[in-house]
Amino acid sequence: MESFPWLTPQDAPYRFQVRAAETDPLPSADEGQLALDVLETAGEIIVTAPIAGVKPEDLAISLHHDMLTVRGERKPAIDEKGRYLCRECHWGKFSRMIILPETVNPDTVEATFRSGIMIIRLQKSKLNGSIPVQIIKE
Repeated sequence: MESFPWLTPQDAPYRFQVRAAETDPLPSADEGQLALDVLETAGEIIVTAPIAGVKPEDLAISLHHDMLTVRGERKPAIDEKGRYLCRECHWGKFSRMIILPETVNPDTVEATFRSGIMIIRLQKSKLNGSIPVQIIKE
């Protein structure tokens, strides 16, 4: 993850919001944007999202450095002909990309489904922050 020496720890939530806003692509006309909650604890980042009606095989989760991407497809529950009187649900493809506020260990990423909610747990890396480099004299 990039280092921003001019930012203080108090700026971290703001940095997360700004970077996420800059990198979240707007969905195309036929693609929805998945709503997410991102919770930070002392040891992990927990991402939750409502995905009722989505099968695990219709969902793809990937992590590339500090970018978490969730893509999927919610297929219509019914395929009846007729005229909708109210249509508020998004059916079809959706995606969401977020910049994580901390470096995470990619080997410990875990995604689970519980009652129509997707929960992604990402353990924070112990190598977060700067690492001193020893200079060797020749």
